[in-house]
Amino acid sequence: MTQLFEKALAEARRRRPQEQDRIAQMMLAELRADEPEPVPPEHLEAVLEGLSQARAGNLASPEQVIAAFRRFEKSFAVSCCSPERARRHPARWR
Repeated sequence: MTQLFEKALAEARRRRPQEQDRIAQMMLAELRADEPEPVPPEHLEAVLEGLSQARAGNLASPEQVIAAFRRFEKSFAVSCCSPERARRHPARWR
């Protein structure tokens, strides 16, 4: 383990149990970020269609992504793919 990681764990150990769990959940989510998520069978056709469109270069612009999130943001919490993040990292949405 690196010294920086040990320092982060030592800091986490000083936190309340609820905060420790939140930190642990974030760490696990980050470690799993590169793993593909399972696709429910009822969504498979739409996912495959989306992949086909992406391969063909038919991608949403950053503005279209932001507009889509604005339509749904009232019902969803801010996440790693929030409109604000799309604004800060437009290259990821091309």
